[in-house]
Amino acid sequence: MVLILGERSPGSLLLCFQFENDQALKAAEPHLLKWQKRLSAAMLKKGVILKDMRKHLTFTLKGPED
Repeated sequence: MVLILGERSPGSLLLCFQFENDQALKAAEPHLLKWQKRLSAAMLKKGVILKDMRKHLTFTLKGPED
């Protein structure tokens, strides 16, 4: 698993967790909501409010150049 930081537009945040294969991705997908909530809580502690956490954290097979 690799963490890829990216930006959708200035002032926005996109975190992508890249998995090596489809099997690992499918095993992690049931836990996506839990990680989205953890990200939202961690950002809130830092004073950052995420309106829609689903847009800010995704699990993917794509790399940074894809």
